Amino acid sequence: MNITIDDINEILDCIKKEAVNLFINDMSLNIENIENIENHISKNHFSSIELNNNNINLIIDLDIDDDLFKILFKKIFKNDVIEEDKKELIDALPNEIINIIVGLSIRNFPNKYKNLTLSLPLKVEDKKIFKNINTQLSSFCKIVTSNGNLYLNLKT
Repeated sequence: MNITIDDINEILDCIKKEAVNLFINDMSLNIENIENIENHISKNHFSSIELNNNNINLIIDLDIDDDLFKILFKKIFKNDVIEEDKKELIDALPNEIINIIVGLSIRNFPNKYKNLTLSLPLKVEDKKIFKNINTQLSSFCKIVTSNGNLYLNLKT
């Protein structure tokens, strides 16, 4: 099965909708804008996850800027964080967020892509890895909240 840029955009739309739902309904954040963008390379609080089956391998990258990350961390953990655990929780949070967003969005994928399997999230510390990835198709978006931005990239 060949995947097209229209398929990539349709899948990314499902992921965007789930992210917006999480932010509005569960986090009580204000969404100001959702923009399609050309690219994004920051990698502040970053995670990546794969969706695949026998014929297709998709990679979804998530990047949360510092301002939004601080708000999400406070909303999720409130004041229940032991200082010794804080670094580990900071490292794990982008993985949890991408897993929730992408995992819940699969139910809204086009029928021909509902059989994709979700991998475990991978936190990528070394940005140089991304310079070596040869993507055939890619689509980026930015979700702008009053507290900061979340970036998504879906690529083959």
